Amino acid sequence: MPVLKKPRHEKFAAGIAARLSPREAYIQAGYSKSGADQSASRLLKTADIAARVKELSEEITKELLKISIADQSSRLKEMDLRWQLMKQIRDERAAEMVRDGKPVVPGAGTGLLVKTVKPIGQGKNLKVVYEYAYDAALWREMRALEESAREEIGALPTDDAPNFLLDLAEQVEDGPPVQSGTVDVSAELEDAKTEEPNAVLDVLKD
Repeated sequence: MPVLKKPRHEKFAAGIAARLSPREAYIQAGYSKSGADQSASRLLKTADIAARVKELSEEITKELLKISIADQSSRLKEMDLRWQLMKQIRDERAAEMVRDGKPVVPGAGTGLLVKTVKPIGQGKNLKVVYEYAYDAALWREMRALEESAREEIGALPTDDAPNFLLDLAEQVEDGPPVQSGTVDVSAELEDAKTEEPNAVLDVLKD
């Protein structure tokens, strides 16, 4: 419907749509404070004012929804970026822990194991082993992002959510059965074909 003919009626309707009390909207529209409660109540019952209030309220709701969706979409994009970076770390770890197409230890293919080099003994008795530990912090952070994405997506029309996070929201998996332990690889380190740099042993034997 068009703007109300009387400017004060239009201001009053806009005030009500903006969630002011009838008295506040009445006074803000330029009317006297005297008898404001009764006069505001009377105006609200006027058909054209009531219709205008409804129309303005719907317009405000639509604009607020657009702003909300934009904010949520921005947060989802940030979650997507962070999740992808952590997935890259996980994937690169998994690739490094595969030899001849097989994981070097159970669970290594998940990319959730952290490998460290540990020296045992001294001099000629020096042995070098790898220790593998489950990176629980990385897994928890990835799961937390997935759950946050679920909550955000639940408040968005599905067309506004990134496809990647929509998939995550449907496929939040349980933690993988990862084993940790120690593997003696001193023989492999001394092999000329080892993937480990010779500098590792040189430093440890000094």
